Amino acid sequence: MKWTKVYLWIHLIIPVILIAGCSQGPTIEDQNRSFKRYENSNLGGMLVKDYLLARTALVMNGDIKIGSNALMEQGRWKIDHGSALSTGVACAISPDGYFISAKHVIEAPETELVYFTNHGPKISGIRIIESLDSHDLVLFKSDLKTKYFFPITPVRSPAGLDVISGGFSVNSNSAGKLIVERKERTNGTQTENVQISILKSTLPLRKGDSGGPLIDDKGILRGINSLVPIFYNLQKDPVSYHFFPSYDWLNTRIQKDRIEQIQKKRTY
Repeated sequence: MKWTKVYLWIHLIIPVILIAGCSQGPTIEDQNRSFKRYENSNLGGMLVKDYLLARTALVMNGDIKIGSNALMEQGRWKIDHGSALSTGVACAISPDGYFISAKHVIEAPETELVYFTNHGPKISGIRIIESLDSHDLVLFKSDLKTKYFFPITPVRSPAGLDVISGGFSVNSNSAGKLIVERKERTNGTQTENVQISILKSTLPLRKGDSGGPLIDDKGILRGINSLVPIFYNLQKDPVSYHFFPSYDWLNTRIQKDRIEQIQKKRTY
């Protein structure tokens, strides 16, 4: 009987603790408040939110239907996903359709991108160039012309740096501070000894933000949204994790792929 009472108490108390802990976590309202100081700021001749939207794409798995049912509402294209599921976001990093994202959002073979332009949404398949599985990164090529893309430069990301995220995710734009950056070396599926930046920030991430951009207030891409720790909402000061490969590796790998594709076309 004694153990029965203990068991009942545990089942009563734990849900209360979890609910209380979750209520402490960052809400969409928290994200909006933290982003407010950027609402009227400009990057690249655009409002910050439009800067982010123009450089990101939705990663979709399944049947996507886009046609006359694509409607513009409140500045966003509304599409019929059909049986498709959005698994996250991808970031354009060149004018000729190269993207980087979190590896875990590009798992299904039928993965496609939905990229939004002034003339409406466009769909493209993807060709994976290289994965850095240990750090949840993937570089891939689409068939899209990406007029707008995130600039990448070989810069340090110091603690206290103001950082922003947003674009086509299921959540609001958000802002925060960089806590720390450290470097590691890893092997990709095609390349060895790739330098990776591991970043922690106070930026509140939620499901659907994976693969999205972590930029500074100059618009430079600093990291790719990846994950939050277990029991994220129970932490007093929750942190999010972001990863990014070195500038040299990205440039070299993209240029190598361009040359390989040109050589293939010549062969045929």
